[in-house]
Amino acid sequence: MMRTVILTFDDAVISQYENVAPLLKELGFGATFFICRFKDDWRAKNERFLMTGGQIRELDSAGFEIANHTWNHPNLRQLSEPQIEQELSRLNDFL
Repeated sequence: MMRTVILTFDDAVISQYENVAPLLKELGFGATFFICRFKDDWRAKNERFLMTGGQIRELDSAGFEIANHTWNHPNLRQLSEPQIEQELSRLNDFL
């Protein structure tokens, strides 16, 4: 009996690019990476922990699925529908 595993990773953390993706590729596994960009002030302080746009494109080219996890990583329960749409569309434009 064949079993299926779904692997997902959130927030575009650099260790996912440096450690997880190469191992998954070596083992023949796929995965979905849910990307967000975070607020500018937070991102500026933590840039070294996050993937660059180029690294995200490399994951995509390597056959991994890249998916939307909002732009600023807000609590969506606290946003209006138009604000949620803006969060999603802004990241879609980036991707």
